[in-house]
Amino acid sequence: MPESTYESAQQAVAEIAALMDRGRSPYARSRLRRALEQFPENTELLCHSAWLDYMDDRNDESMLTVKQILGREPEHQSARFLLFELLLGKKSYSEAEQVIIDLLREYPEHPPYYARYAQLMLKTLFFDKAKALADEGLRLDAYDSGCLRIRALCEFIEAPQGASNESLRRLLVNQPEAINTLILVVIALQDRGQRKEAYKVAQHLVRLQPDNVHLVTLARSLKASSHWSLLPLWPMLKYGWNGSIAMWVILIVISRLVGYFAPRWSGYLLVTTLIYVAYSWIWPPLLRRWLEKN
Repeated sequence: MPESTYESAQQAVAEIAALMDRGRSPYARSRLRRALEQFPENTELLCHSAWLDYMDDRNDESMLTVKQILGREPEHQSARFLLFELLLGKKSYSEAEQVIIDLLREYPEHPPYYARYAQLMLKTLFFDKAKALADEGLRLDAYDSGCLRIRALCEFIEAPQGASNESLRRLLVNQPEAINTLILVVIALQDRGQRKEAYKVAQHLVRLQPDNVHLVTLARSLKASSHWSLLPLWPMLKYGWNGSIAMWVILIVISRLVGYFAPRWSGYLLVTTLIYVAYSWIWPPLLRRWLEKN
């Protein structure tokens, strides 16, 4: 048989799948190109093409192919799972959740789906649900690597500050991508204004990777923003511009009320407001510099 032809689409699918399983993407793509010339409408070959694009960070091309497949076969399992991964990558979390829920409803005995759903819950900071999903996956397969990873990460996040987590250390050595997950958790916690919790996770990561300059910088920034001396700025730190606007509205209302009901206290209120404004501008950068030196 000439190298450029296959006897059947099934033969091509099997060969390309084996190459992908062994991580030989360039060879798989070369075989896939020839196979699609012979069988351009074969759904499984198209699905392998979508997965290869996803593995090569060509997500737009992958999404187009997935939509093409699902337009023909709406219940195609692998294409739907890839759709979940693509939506997760785009941070379309609500859409991704609906896809994985539907897959779990149809395939409730498939542990990797529990692991991926748990990963989504971890990214959206629903730690209890992430842990419960990982536990359910481990009930079905006690050695599922995805569920074990999520379980270890949840235990790590919930551990008291300074607690040892040897299993997590081994996990991060063997699966460095888990560090990226934890960094996403830190960023998500920071965005929600939960800076103490974010600092705790960042601090653990620095202990595990003390030479990582980015992690050290992140931890220092979080340490400064969660310092007790910044407590008067809590609304601004937690809610950002919305918190700042709310604070100024409150100050304006209070000044009007004081001016109406107790005008002799207006001067004191003005001085206090000016001190607060100066403190909010001057103290945070000074604190950050002081902490960096210590």
